[in-house]
Amino acid sequence: MSSVDRCRRRMLALALASLGLPAMAWGQSGFPQRALRMIVPFPAGQGSDTLARILAAQLTRLWGQQVIVENRGGGLGIPGMLLAKGAAPDGYTLLIGATGTLCINPALQKNIPYDVARDFVPVSNLAIAPLVIIVHPDFAARTLAQLIALARKSAQPIQWGSAGIGTSQ
Repeated sequence: MSSVDRCRRRMLALALASLGLPAMAWGQSGFPQRALRMIVPFPAGQGSDTLARILAAQLTRLWGQQVIVENRGGGLGIPGMLLAKGAAPDGYTLLIGATGTLCINPALQKNIPYDVARDFVPVSNLAIAPLVIIVHPDFAARTLAQLIALARKSAQPIQWGSAGIGTSQ
């Protein structure tokens, strides 16, 4: 089974496991009683951080308790994942996971210091972010197949950009 298939299975299992969590929350009275921490394992200003800040503002308004976004960027997101892993399992720490930290790291890193299925409990899918490939209008390729063929036969490397190693891009 490929690492992509393992990642898809892991994400499906986490999503299915999270379906029962809202029902468990109804049984709690008066939650939350204090501020919550939302850990983002990426630097401030990136997409996950923006999403976390929008969500934190809405949850603060809804719950009447402050939700504080804490960014722990760098190191492929591992420091932020470890911070969340080590937090008390009391429901007052939320983690914004992403494809890189939940699937790509475990697939590419030999000794990743966390186990996604064992160390974290899924709560909700927050966003779906499709990836697209775009080129300048004057570029020779118009389809992905044309771009791949052009890259293979070109003597000069084709320049491209991404968020970095270990990201979905």
